[in-house]
Amino acid sequence: NGLRVPGIWNSFEAGVRAILGQQVSVAAAKKLVTDFVHTLGETSKTNDDSILRYFPEPKDVLESDLCFFRMPQSRKDTIHRFAHYMLNDSSPDDVDRWIDIKGIGPWTVAYVKMRAVKDPDVWLIGDVGIKNALKLLDYELDVDACKPWRSYLSMQLWNQL
Repeated sequence: NGLRVPGIWNSFEAGVRAILGQQVSVAAAKKLVTDFVHTLGETSKTNDDSILRYFPEPKDVLESDLCFFRMPQSRKDTIHRFAHYMLNDSSPDDVDRWIDIKGIGPWTVAYVKMRAVKDPDVWLIGDVGIKNALKLLDYELDVDACKPWRSYLSMQLWNQL
């Protein structure tokens, strides 16, 4: 059994997850995503009366003030700018261009490349979780020797926490 890089099929979802995950723990990021989906996502019932929740669309985000989030206003503003960009840009899936959106930096772009673009060689050099996992190792890791599979290395390191 190998550890895989879990993909996200939709670049908007990957971007929102990355923005929500900026500078917070994995547990905090999961809670933020859950709150986001439960508050803004559409629901439907299945044949067995189970409830399905769908990840919100950019228009849903723009119609909300995001006041349900306990986070800095600057991060809420980033989510709004990102939703606006995704609705109005002619090539919203060009992840490299997201760096021009205020509040989105290299870590966010790299994370989306790993999860949505499925780039196998993303190294999240500034990620706090990865830094903490590296401290737990009993040896010096040669990250460059792991090319072209550093996305998998990232997942392995996160799994150590």
